[in-house]
Amino acid sequence: MQNNLTTATRLWLFAAITILGIIVVGLSGTFSISSIGHTTHENIQSIKHKSHQLLTVENAKMAFALQVKAFKDVLIRGNNPQNYTKYKAEFKQHRSEVTQLLSKTQSLMQQDKMNTTEVVNLINLHQELSNAYQQALDQFDTNNPNAGKETDLLVKGIDRPALVAMDSLVARLEHDFSNQLEQQLVFLDQTNQEAKIQSIIICLLIMCVITTLAIWINRNVLRQLGGDPAYAAGIVKRIAEGNLTNHINIKVNDESSLLAQMYKMQSSLKVVIEQIRDASHALVGSSQQLAASSHQVATSSTQQSDASTAIAASIEELTYGISEVSNSANAAHELSSNAREASLIGAKQLKSNINDIKQIAKSIKEATDAIHKLGSQSDKIYNVIAVIQEIADQTNLLALNAAIEAARAGETGRGFAVVADEVRSLAEKTGQSTAEISETISSIQRDTKTTIDVMENSANQMQPVIDGANATDNAMKEIENSSKQVLDSLDQITSILEEQSKASNEVAQSVEESAQLNKNNTQAVHEVSAAANHLKEIAQSLIISVQKFSI
Repeated sequence: MQNNLTTATRLWLFAAITILGIIVVGLSGTFSISSIGHTTHENIQSIKHKSHQLLTVENAKMAFALQVKAFKDVLIRGNNPQNYTKYKAEFKQHRSEVTQLLSKTQSLMQQDKMNTTEVVNLINLHQELSNAYQQALDQFDTNNPNAGKETDLLVKGIDRPALVAMDSLVARLEHDFSNQLEQQLVFLDQTNQEAKIQSIIICLLIMCVITTLAIWINRNVLRQLGGDPAYAAGIVKRIAEGNLTNHINIKVNDESSLLAQMYKMQSSLKVVIEQIRDASHALVGSSQQLAASSHQVATSSTQQSDASTAIAASIEELTYGISEVSNSANAAHELSSNAREASLIGAKQLKSNINDIKQIAKSIKEATDAIHKLGSQSDKIYNVIAVIQEIADQTNLLALNAAIEAARAGETGRGFAVVADEVRSLAEKTGQSTAEISETISSIQRDTKTTIDVMENSANQMQPVIDGANATDNAMKEIENSSKQVLDSLDQITSILEEQSKASNEVAQSVEESAQLNKNNTQAVHEVSAAANHLKEIAQSLIISVQKFSI
């Protein structure tokens, strides 16, 4: 790792460590000062609170003394009403001041989390004392000359516990204040000594590190050079002038210094120069051979280019023929497609005609059946008419018999004879009508039989027509299938022709590209020939340049 560092890197490392040391010393001092300042600030704040407490208690003590003095002034000068009022007002004022100052002292001690039992007792004592003083002042008689002595006897000595408690509180706060100041002084002295020692240790460590780094950089720089810098510069200058016969003094087992690398470089340069010289002579001969080969290759490329051009023309003609065949196949495909569409239309029409013929045959059969039923009904009617004819004959015979009987009866049977004559006339008419109907029915039966024969004959003739139409339909289906096969075959032929045309175009393009490549090769060969000549000139120039070195 150390050998991989450059001199500049080592110097930058030295500068960085020096700056880092200065920064460490500065930060250490800053931290120490900051720590001392922070602690000192806290202690000063605590001392400030202590002093404030002490000052407040002393002010309370002073206000208490003024309160007692105001009470004494009332006792001494209170016989004067004006003085009594004045000193009593001062008493009340100083009493209020003492109460406020003691309460403030209690609050300050609570803020510092101190024991406030003593100040609470003092507040209670002062309250009791003030109440006693107030009662005594209320009993003071300004008209009694001995009122002062009498009032003094009432409160004599009651102020001593409050004074003692107040002195004790003042003494305690002064003691705490003194201890706080002493602790702060001890802390400042101790912190100052620790900061001095810490700074000295850090400075010594940084000096050791910087000194060690400076020695290490010096040794490594000299180790990298391998000798005196002036000697190394002289070796480099002689090598740069082309003198490779220098004797370089290097230390034993020194393989990584600058001088050792110069020795290796000089040896390598000797070998490289000799190789360049030999290669330059060989390069001159090779460039001459390359120029001759390039000329032969250029001639062959020209001939190949001409042949490729002829092949490309033939392939273009072949492509044109394939294109014509493809066009013909497309036309045949179109005709076949039209024929297939026509056959589909014919098959559809034929199928419609077959359905119509079948419907006609069905209608004929239904008509034949209806006519058969009509003939049967005619036979029934004929039978009924025969019965009617027989009834008419019987009626006529009965009418004749009745006429005969009426004639026998004479005048009595005349009316009956008229009726019989009418019945006979009616029977004759019925017979005539029945005969006419029978003849008509016979005519209908003959026509019906003729019609049935015609219809059956027509029905028999429709079946071959239906069979023929079905055969025609099957033939049309075969034509449709054959047309589809022809279209599929034409599609395959067209696809094959398109592929052949595409392949022919690709071959023609490849041949053209080959011809172009041959042209490019010819041009490249000429360039190679020129480059070979230029290479020969460079080799000769190298030979001249190598001769400048002393080996």
